[in-house]
Amino acid sequence: MNVVVVDNTISKVIFHFSEEGDKDALEKLSTFVTSDQFIEGKHEKLGYIAAKVRGNKTFYVNYRDVRNRKAANYRAKIFVRAISDFFSYRKHEDDIYESIFDFAFHNSRNIHHAILGSLRKFVRWDEYLHSSDKVAFASEVLASNPYASSRQLVTVLKSLEQVDFEYDVIDFLRPDVELEDKDFTNTRLHTLLMLAFYVFEKDFNDRGIRVKIDPCNHIIRGNFFTLRSAFMLLFENCVKYCMQGSEIKIDFADLANLLKVDIEMMSIVNSDSELSKVFMPHFRSKNANKCSAMGTGLGLYIAHKLFDLNGITVDLRCLDKRNTTTDNIDYCHNIFIVDIPRDRVVS
Repeated sequence: MNVVVVDNTISKVIFHFSEEGDKDALEKLSTFVTSDQFIEGKHEKLGYIAAKVRGNKTFYVNYRDVRNRKAANYRAKIFVRAISDFFSYRKHEDDIYESIFDFAFHNSRNIHHAILGSLRKFVRWDEYLHSSDKVAFASEVLASNPYASSRQLVTVLKSLEQVDFEYDVIDFLRPDVELEDKDFTNTRLHTLLMLAFYVFEKDFNDRGIRVKIDPCNHIIRGNFFTLRSAFMLLFENCVKYCMQGSEIKIDFADLANLLKVDIEMMSIVNSDSELSKVFMPHFRSKNANKCSAMGTGLGLYIAHKLFDLNGITVDLRCLDKRNTTTDNIDYCHNIFIVDIPRDRVVS
């Protein structure tokens, strides 16, 4: 039996589900079929009956292989429920992306304003604006204090890395985005981790958190931008929720079927129930809410989505439930586990 979703405005099949093969209705319904044409008004002749109408979407079920219309209608209701669930899921994803887009756009604008304000102050904007030779004036300002100039350059570079990250989130978190082989390049895994760490290096230093990244010569194939951003989000989570003065250890395990990246840390305690939800959108655990760090509950959700685009999985587990309490916040040994399939490891 087939369930077909037809867009009445274009008389074109947009979803097609068959009972044969995979029994997971929602997974099957996520496959778009845009090549099949449907002539509106001739569905009965073609062997389809209208099962339910919602907005401009009509659901049809093929009843050729069932005994009668009653049986077809009964079976259609089951699949219509699955289709409805799927559309609810899609609506939920669209809503999440909208909130992510708004947040990323807001961050990018704030960073842009901060960079511009800092640079204007550094180059003495009013004097610079009225100077006859602006290049010479800027050169004089830079030469007058080389260390401050270098610090300003580093600040701008890091800020632009953050803006780059926000753009990656906007570009790649859109619903239905899929990466193709042309989007993948070969990149040193150690380089990706160092680039991600570099953005938060000062934040780690400010909190007295030591980060040790073991040597790694592996080259992996993936989308550079999404992988860099995914690791950045894991480091950002560490900055927010690791215990002050603790150590983060990153090592690698080369197994038969995958390459593991282990990020071991002393971070906030999560119950078993909370651990099962940490990658869900807008979720914040009880101890996370006690921390002074602000959060939307979207960081790990986005990291999970970005890794998934590359066929890579990420998980958070508790290594030792014995905990330490500081400032009314419970900490224990946790670990992020990033599993890179062997077919993504070049060398």
